[in-house]
Amino acid sequence: MISALRHALPVALVLCLSACTLGPDYQRPAIDVPDEPRVALAPGQGAALADIAWFELFDDPQLDDLIATALEDNLELRQTLARVLEAGERARLAGAGPFPSVFGALNSSPSPGAGSNDTSYSLGLVFGWELDLFGKLRRSSEAARAELLASEEGARAVMVALVASVTASYFQILEQDRRIAIVERTIRSQEDSLDLVQSLKSSGVVSAAEEQQALALLASSRAQLPALRRNRLIAENGLAQLLGRPPQALIPVRSGSSLPTLPAFAVDLPVELLEDRPDLRAAEQRLRAATARVGAAIANRFPFPTIGLSAFGGRFSTSLDDLLSDADDIFSWGPTLSIPLIDFGRTRAAVGIADAQLIQATEAYRSAVLTALRELADAAAGLAASEAIIVHNRERVRASAEVLRLQRMRFRQGVVAYLEVLDAERELLAAELDLAQADFGRVQRFVELYRAFGGGADEQRLAKTLGDMKSGTSDPDALRNEAATPPPSS
Repeated sequence: MISALRHALPVALVLCLSACTLGPDYQRPAIDVPDEPRVALAPGQGAALADIAWFELFDDPQLDDLIATALEDNLELRQTLARVLEAGERARLAGAGPFPSVFGALNSSPSPGAGSNDTSYSLGLVFGWELDLFGKLRRSSEAARAELLASEEGARAVMVALVASVTASYFQILEQDRRIAIVERTIRSQEDSLDLVQSLKSSGVVSAAEEQQALALLASSRAQLPALRRNRLIAENGLAQLLGRPPQALIPVRSGSSLPTLPAFAVDLPVELLEDRPDLRAAEQRLRAATARVGAAIANRFPFPTIGLSAFGGRFSTSLDDLLSDADDIFSWGPTLSIPLIDFGRTRAAVGIADAQLIQATEAYRSAVLTALRELADAAAGLAASEAIIVHNRERVRASAEVLRLQRMRFRQGVVAYLEVLDAERELLAAELDLAQADFGRVQRFVELYRAFGGGADEQRLAKTLGDMKSGTSDPDALRNEAATPPPSS
């Protein structure tokens, strides 16, 4: 009985030690998240904004096709997904740490005093196993798994930003088309007015100065067209880059195109951002990884030893020629132990580095939460204000159009000078352009709010693209050949 206990005690001690892990366990930092947004929006009806799929936001098949193309071909997203693949392999590598390894070995070693041949040879299998008594390997595996989850959440965050960017670029192009149509319509109206002025000038009704004023206003309106068309081209080139394409025409010009109405949605509370936004989840997983790395660094420092088992089984001979035919069979095994004694502060510095990285990750998480709250407040304020801005600009357009009608009528009756008509035309053009900008601003603020709540991630497309990329990496020779292929000459 005593003998059995004597043998059981070491086993029990090893099991107890292998169950412990050094270093702090992860806890989410305490952050003061308000229960209500700073700028309240109407509760609204329908699904929570973060739960609305991007293809349900607007009834626009062309926009849906553009977003689908971007989610498949955007280069930044594909780079992020490649980092997910890398993190997955790193997690698999770290997860294999607690398990033993077996590999073949052919060794030669000097054997002094063995006669004319002073070298011995061995061929066999080497077995190695580090016992994870203090959790160093488990903490490393925990950190690698957290980094994998962080990379996955990072890919979702890139997808959310990509959906918002494509949507904003698309409606910006439509807004430029609307502004171009407004200016072109104004130019045609001013050309008709110039014809009238020149006709009246020939009759001596208006002066040459009024004719020059009409010409100047027409030239001013015509000068806006090149800048508007340039802005449209730049926006379309930016959209092409989001789609992973070179600059090209993507959207036909739509004369007088209107922006969509916003879908009905319910408003989430700010505290739900911690669970809804993938960038916050990614920051939290990076914090979890940093916490685990502290434990791994502590376990690698004095007074914690590294204990393992090693074994060798194979053949031994003093002649390489006889190693396979006439050699001795050998088998040896035994425990291994190493403990850091004097390393001139290396392991202490490693713990200090891990502690500093933990502080960085903690502050980065808190900063990410504050950024998310600010983006939510900014987008909510912008969307709340955009409705009032649109109402006032519509009234301004209505009043300016009426002023122009009245001034033209008074001019024909000889009550006012033509300068009054020119001022009314200038004011109406500015009012219509401001209204177009306000309509786009409302859509843009809504898209920003959608992104602030974490909407836009598409799990199915994310998994499909990731699977396609993973299957594409199964043939490394093909990838190397593709990377080594020179680009075609122009």
